[in-house]
Amino acid sequence: MASGLAACGLLSEPTPDIAAKNVYDANGLAFDYPGNWKSEAEVSASDGIETVLVSVESSGSALVMVQQFKPAIAIDPDEMLGLMSAEIRKAAGDQLAGALSVAEGSSSQSTRTMLGAQRPVRRSNFVVSLLGERVPHTFEITVAELSDRSIAVFTQSADEDLAKVTPAFELIVGSLVAR
Repeated sequence: MASGLAACGLLSEPTPDIAAKNVYDANGLAFDYPGNWKSEAEVSASDGIETVLVSVESSGSALVMVQQFKPAIAIDPDEMLGLMSAEIRKAAGDQLAGALSVAEGSSSQSTRTMLGAQRPVRRSNFVVSLLGERVPHTFEITVAELSDRSIAVFTQSADEDLAKVTPAFELIVGSLVAR
């Protein structure tokens, strides 16, 4: 993730190819994503909880992560945002030897339709600085706690690319199905 953030401002974000959709359909999850984005899934189990993490990313810096926990667990969106922020900082330090810094900004709450219902959304703004170049970013998490599983969808983009990648984010979140 840190290397994707580091590329911000250095790589041009391509327009998501919404017309030529790819489909992810495995591990109890299905959703559409842009034809020019790539996906990768990891499945793990610990303490009786199966975790599926599907990362979907552009060749620029936009990123979506769909995380599923079976059986359902309580997910605190603010705690998850804090964990993601800490992970970004750790990865930045490990991969870029301190050349990358992350400063948190404002946060807000809203709702979004996902899996047929209104779900809570937490948005966090932060600034990534690499070699003196400051690039504002927006991170969102949408959470659904279902009877048999919990699902969290993270979206992340440089603010300068947000208008361009929002249709891709909406495609993924809007087409998400729990099977």
